[in-house]
Amino acid sequence: MRLYYIFIALFTVCFNFGVAQSDTSYLLLSEKIAVADSIGLKLSEIQHHGISLKDVSGKKIDTTLYEYRYNKLYLNNSLKQYDTLVVEYLKYPDFLTQPYTYLDDKLIFNTRKNKRYQLQPSNNGRINQIFSSLNTSGSISRGITVGNNQNSVINSELDLQISGKLSDKVSIRASMQDSNVPIQSDGFSQSLDEFDQIFIELEAPNWKVRAGDIQISEQESVFGSFTKKLQGLSINTKFEGSKNTTEAFISGALVRGIFNQSNFIGQEGNQGPYKLVGQNGELF
Repeated sequence: MRLYYIFIALFTVCFNFGVAQSDTSYLLLSEKIAVADSIGLKLSEIQHHGISLKDVSGKKIDTTLYEYRYNKLYLNNSLKQYDTLVVEYLKYPDFLTQPYTYLDDKLIFNTRKNKRYQLQPSNNGRINQIFSSLNTSGSISRGITVGNNQNSVINSELDLQISGKLSDKVSIRASMQDSNVPIQSDGFSQSLDEFDQIFIELEAPNWKVRAGDIQISEQESVFGSFTKKLQGLSINTKFEGSKNTTEAFISGALVRGIFNQSNFIGQEGNQGPYKLVGQNGELF
């Protein structure tokens, strides 16, 4: 009984295998093509020995009039009398043309959409310096003067220049100049008012701000021309319209000192001293 079932199972397997081998109708494909010198077929994985060419009525064409090579069908010039032909060919079984991989394709992901890493410049040796784009230059000198008929005097000269950019559009400029700076016992200046010149200036394409020593001058008017040296703040701005440009200026400051003019006539061979008159008529 057991041998009977084994025989039935083997017969069934052999029968199905034979039927599967003989049934190749699903591998036969056909398509209509327009007549040309060389024709590319839709499917490239085809069997070379299984290609046949027919006309529209189904009449086979001699195999010497066409040739299949390099995945293209080449026709003889005598076949140009036809407009359309039908080509039949056998494709390879799916188990021969389908791709096989050792690993699962689903585990592969697109790195453009799912980034697992990010490249950044190295931080080694990077030092962040404040105002690194500013340029400074200048000098400072100190000296002591002594004599037999005078007290010792400390002389000092200072010249400091600062320039650079705070951003792409804003630049800075500063200056500090002085001669014979008054010195205290601890070595610091007594007051900024005693410096010859000190200011800081910020400038952009449409505005400029200057604080410290400023100079206001008006020479275009006949009746109100003046020139003043002040200590304060001045602002210049520009408003650009579609057709016109308007400039505005405002300043606020305190008068730095009192200015007076005294004229005298010098004498040949006399180097002075000459007597001067004060602002309120004071003699000598």
